[in-house]
Amino acid sequence: MSCGNHSAEEEVSDSLPNMELKEGTTSTMKRFSGLIDSIPVTMQMVIASDSSVRGTYFYKRYKGLLPFKGQIARDGRVMLTVYNIQLEEVEYFKGRISSDWTIKGKWFKVEAGANKKDFEFKVLPEETAANTVENITGTYIFSGKNTEQQLNIRAVTSKQFEFQLRIIEGGCTGEIEMGIAYFQAGGSANFYGEEGCYISFKVGAKHISIKETDCNYYHGMRCTFNGTYPKTSNQVDWITDFYAIDEELDSLLDF
Repeated sequence: MSCGNHSAEEEVSDSLPNMELKEGTTSTMKRFSGLIDSIPVTMQMVIASDSSVRGTYFYKRYKGLLPFKGQIARDGRVMLTVYNIQLEEVEYFKGRISSDWTIKGKWFKVEAGANKKDFEFKVLPEETAANTVENITGTYIFSGKNTEQQLNIRAVTSKQFEFQLRIIEGGCTGEIEMGIAYFQAGGSANFYGEEGCYISFKVGAKHISIKETDCNYYHGMRCTFNGTYPKTSNQVDWITDFYAIDEELDSLLDF
């Protein structure tokens, strides 16, 4: 990978954390907690084998959940691009990662002249798996009269999975472009979204049942994500290809 004016042949920094993946896996999940200026946030980051990253971060004070994607360069530079619900770029993180997984740098909004604020995130201890669900990755679709509901899932670890969710019911549409849910005991998983949205996933042998609370932010008041979604494929048919890494990230890493 070429990063701005830096050579692709540059040496790997000896201050990088150990990012080797477990045998048979293509990604790993890390959770972080820290501050942007004085504002507390938490972050969930999925790190792929090519050092591309994706995930979400959450403003504890404002209860706002925002998705991001980015890259960790060979010399430890980190660039994250943050998106809103319309998939528009709204914020950036530029910093460096150290051997203990601490990430420090500057956060700023897209607007020209936006003030840059310091951020520092520290990695949180890994949680003990409450439940392991095998073969959850795939596409789940329910089609009925005037209704189409689609759920796409990619397992990250035995404890978390990424998902996209969409409903079209008459004139009502709703979508979650990117979410991360956490397994609990008894074959269930939870997602916490914008404006108090809570979604419970109940995992069956060949289906997933969803029950939501206060998720009008994503679909309005005339429909819900509730229902049973049969598994139709072991492949993930992404509704929105949010995870594609933009070529522009190379130039954004030039700092």
